[in-house]
This record gives sequence, structure tokens and C-alpha cells, in this order.
Amino acid sequence: AQSTPQQCTNSPRLTKNLRLVPAATVFPAAVWGMPAPAGANCTQDFKLYHSPNLLNTSVLADVARGRYVLATSNATVLLHLFQKVRLLTETGTLPNASSAVVYKDFVNLGNFTDDQWVHSTQDCSAQLLLGMANPMFEEGAESLPAGEYLQAALDLSGFAFAAVVYMPPGAAMVTQKASVCRRM
Repeated sequence: AQSTPQQCTNSPRLTKNLRLVPAATVFPAAVWGMPAPAGANCTQDFKLYHSPNLLNTSVLADVARGRYVLATSNATVLLHLFQKVRLLTETGTLPNASSAVVYKDFVNLGNFTDDQWVHSTQDCSAQLLLGMANPMFEEGAESLPAGEYLQAALDLSGFAFAAVVYMPPGAAMVTQKASVCRRM
């Protein structure tokens, strides 16, 4: 049940406009006893979607606010989206700790603006990669009745990712929301 891809463009962000930050900085730091701004709480505001067709990769989505984060422990996925990601590290290698590729002006999701995206689902390379996993289904949807299962789908088109988080193998289970949110 793959959806028809929209017209793709071949205009990913230039590497010079990206930077690598610790994954723990994607969401604003929580302050005990203070409510987080709307759309800035991983466990409350976001749902996790994944597909068995794209191993060790998921999408955290706050559809209502248009905020999306791709999380992966699959180095091939990271390199497909960002062929020059090694240029963003001090050592010239893949990140060896949970890290996020973000736009150069990105602070955190609490301050995110629509022009700070790092990869668009309209980009040809993203469509090639995500097309095999489209749609993704919400974590736990497999136990829903058939009618509700289809409502738990996320169409992987028409939006851009605020960040792409790489969690080296063993760092976290990227198909489990609790595990991903703990790292961010």
C-alpha cells in the first residue's frame, strides 16, 4: 500500500548549511515542575512511526505542529541522506555517539521555524529511501483492529525533517518511542 510519490526535486541542503549536535539537544531541556512549550515534549507531543521495510529507522512526528524528526541507527540511511556527513565531525568519520544533523541556525524544537529543515520528503534521495517504507505505522498499531490500523499510518510525503538523529547501533532501540525520547 505504498502511496504515489510527489514530484521530486534534487535540492538537498548544502553541507555547509548543516551542523552536527548531540542528540540530547534536539528537544529543549526539561525543567522540573515547569510545563514544556507546546510541541517541545518528545513523549507527550510526538508519536513514533516505523516500517519493517526500513530497518532501524523511525519518524517522530508532531503532525499537528508540522514537526518531524527521523531517527536511525542504520549508517546506510544516514549516508544516503547526507553523503558528506563525515565532514560535520571533527574526526572525519561517522558519529560515534547519538548525534543529530540540523540546520546551521537550529537551536532546538522549542524554537524551530519552518525554514530550518534539514531534509525534505520531496527531495529525490529521500523519496528513493522512504518510498519503500511508505506509509509508516504508529508504534503499537499492529495490535489495533484493521480499521484503526489504517488510521495509524503516516504518509511520508509533504513535509521536511527538523533533524535527522543518528544513534549508533546499541545506543537505543529506534523503533521504540521511550528509548528514542530518552536519548533526545
